[in-house]
This record gives sequence, structure tokens and C-alpha cells, in this order.
Amino acid sequence: MTEPIRIVLRGLALTLALLVSTTALTSAQAPDFLFSRPSISIGLYGGWSMPREGSDIFDHVREEMTIQQGDFDAPLLGADLAFSLTNHLDVVLGVEGARATRHSELLDWVEDGWPIEQTTEFGWTRLNASGRVYLLDRGHTVGTHAWVPARWSAFVGGGGGIAWYSFEQYGDFIDYTTIDDPLGPEIVTGTLRTSGNGGSLHALAGLEITLTPRLALRGEYRYYWGTAPVDARDFRGFEPFDLAGHRATIGIATRF
Repeated sequence: MTEPIRIVLRGLALTLALLVSTTALTSAQAPDFLFSRPSISIGLYGGWSMPREGSDIFDHVREEMTIQQGDFDAPLLGADLAFSLTNHLDVVLGVEGARATRHSELLDWVEDGWPIEQTTEFGWTRLNASGRVYLLDRGHTVGTHAWVPARWSAFVGGGGGIAWYSFEQYGDFIDYTTIDDPLGPEIVTGTLRTSGNGGSLHALAGLEITLTPRLALRGEYRYYWGTAPVDARDFRGFEPFDLAGHRATIGIATRF
């Protein structure tokens, strides 16, 4: 089991432990209904990010280094604020981010019998606005004052936003301008980086399970589309950076 997966599992275990204790305390102190339908919810979640890695900058590092498809999968953290417009529709503002670090070696090249090593870091942050449509009623009114939440409800939706990324490599590299040197190419130490931002679209689907009238467990799957410019100072001639990919999360939502 890799260290990033251990981080996610530990985070989810801690979240569930806090959830159980909070739920028990809340259940002991509060009735099993609210006095009105909630109009706002705040969610905190964690999960796993799986970038598509579809642009040629990813092709380049996989061809030149011991980096494979999926090596930039990473744990993510996020939060959102939802405004309930109707019993079936929320408008959601959210922010989330992830970062992966991978150590690698150049393929087909060594220096005095030793591998030529470098490190690649890829991180992203997204600011999103979404519409979340619940397929079932999230609750029902009893009498004139009580609102009882449903045990569960599925939802779908979509939206857009802005994504920021950074992609950096540091360590030792081949100076390809010296590739024909009779003594062999020169090994140089340096840093290559690009960063930027671009528009992003996404589609989502998930499930919300009521734990107490004010607490819910929410799981969600989301797929992103988007690209951003590449900085030509270090990565000249590359196509726009691919920001597409998917992610799965689980977290807690508090209703107000």
C-alpha cells in the first residue's frame, strides 16, 4: 500500500471517528426533526484525485523518465458552501486541491553507472460553482413547524469554475545540445517549471445519507474538463496543459 493511500485511509478513519462521536452527542441533545427546511449547508470532504494526464507534457515525462500513467494520482481535500433554493435544487460554491510528488530516473541514461534522478511535483486548486439536483425529496414537513429529513437522497449536477496548476521538475537532466559530444552528453542540475490557470467544467453525481437532522454523510464522483497555457520559458512548444480528470470524495455536511 502506497503512502498517499495510507494518508487518505487515515484521514477517512479520523473523519468517521469524529463523525460517530459528533453524531452520538448531537442525537442525545436534539430532536429527530428541524423547525424548518435547511437553507444552507457546509461540507468538508476528502478523497482521491485521478488526473487524465492527457497532454504532451505528460507524454514527454513518461517517455523520458520512469514515470507511468497514474503516478500523479493523489489525495485531495475540499470544502463547499451550498444554498438550498428548493427541496430538489442547491447552488454550491466549493474549493478543493491536491498535490502529487514523484521521484524518477531518466530512461536509457546513467552517469558513471548511477541513475540520473529528478523529482516532479504536480499540484492543482479549483474554485467551482455547481448546481446540485436531488432526484428525491430531501425531507417532508410535518404539521406547521417540523421538517423531517429523508434517510437518503441521490443527486446529479454540473458546473464550472477556474483551475490553477503548477508543474515543477528539479534534479539532474541531460543537456541535449551536447548529445553528440564524443565524451557523452553533459549532465546538468536545474529546475523546470510551468504554472497557470484556465476555465474548467465538471459533471457530478452522488449520494447523501442523513445521520442526524443536521448532519449528513455525502459521497460524490466528479469528472472535470479543462486546459491551461504552458509557460514557454521551460517547456517551449508544448500544447496546453491538460486539467481534465476525475475524483471521488466522501465527507460530512452540516445543515443550517
